[in-house]
Amino acid sequence: MNLWAIELGKGLAKLFLQPLLYWSLFLVVLAGYRRIKQERKNFGIKIFDVFSEWKNTLFFSLLLGVIFSVIFLGTGMVLSYEVMFIISIVIILLSITGKFTLLSPSYTIGLTYVILLFLPFLGRELNHFQI
Repeated sequence: MNLWAIELGKGLAKLFLQPLLYWSLFLVVLAGYRRIKQERKNFGIKIFDVFSEWKNTLFFSLLLGVIFSVIFLGTGMVLSYEVMFIISIVIILLSITGKFTLLSPSYTIGLTYVILLFLPFLGRELNHFQI
């Protein structure tokens, strides 16, 4: 039981090393600010606070995250650090556009899959240009 607690603590500590945590907090604040600005333009007053988007989805997101984690652990499916790194880069690049519909898993995971599919060919081509 003590080993489980130590591993759980390590996992929670590694959560704070994930750059997407901080990027998502930045995006939530940015989306709230943009929404409040639009509300004031349309209605003349602020209707909801900055974190109203997050309040409605936080529990559901955490619940689905736990469910998927249990499924991944149960089936033994693992994503390497390299895959997680590319997914992070894709998410950050797609979120820079400001269109949050691009952050759908079909786009982020699909684009990551295409990048990983062509990465070996790109690596082989880059080796020809080395001096």
